[in-house]
Amino acid sequence: MEDRRCKMEDARWKMEKNDTLIFIFILGLFGLNWPFLEIFHVNITEYLFAFWLIFIILIALVVSRAEDKKDKFRANG
Repeated sequence: MEDRRCKMEDARWKMEKNDTLIFIFILGLFGLNWPFLEIFHVNITEYLFAFWLIFIILIALVVSRAEDKKDKFRANG
């Protein structure tokens, strides 16, 4: 029974992580789309560097948070 619970928790965290990563991907598509690039056309280089940095930080936070939850659950269970 404990093994089944562990597998269900792993599946839930994977789903949560995947949903969040898909949201970040869609956010990236919108952020690099024409209207936003046109708004920042004067400082396009700074916008792209800042956007890329924020994008990478968001992905790192989501993945590390999911791994921390997974490790904490396995340590307690």
